Amino acid sequence: MTFRRTGFKPTSRYCFVFDMDDVLCHYDPEVTLRDAHTFEPKTEYVELAKMAKRDGCDIVVATARKSFHQWKTWRWLEAQGLEVSAAYHRNSDSTQSSSDAKREMLTDIMKTWEIITFFDDSPFNVAVARDLGIDAIEVEGNEEFWAQRGDT
Repeated sequence: MTFRRTGFKPTSRYCFVFDMDDVLCHYDPEVTLRDAHTFEPKTEYVELAKMAKRDGCDIVVATARKSFHQWKTWRWLEAQGLEVSAAYHRNSDSTQSSSDAKREMLTDIMKTWEIITFFDDSPFNVAVARDLGIDAIEVEGNEEFWAQRGDT
């Protein structure tokens, strides 16, 4: 496995899956992930996640962040009041692309939950989700970043 799953606590057979950076929180490329716990929330997606949880669905995070950032991710999620049933990170030694990692994560998530919708800012990750038959929404506003960076 090239990912790490933490906080595995399913409470529903349905879930929404959210990416972290530039989906649940504003990612600032000038700030390192060492300070990820200080990123500003993207309120509309945090509120959407809370609403889904209130409606009885589980919330799962699937991020390309490396696993050595997992405690900062959990710290941030808790600070936002998000009740997340599981969080997936790439293993710290992983060299695979973001979309390959997300494919593995989503495949694992589908073993436990029926994914209602997947939210990600990467067109590569959204394409992977759709290839797996998952309803996926590409969060807008980061097109230039992905055009320059590619699927890393």
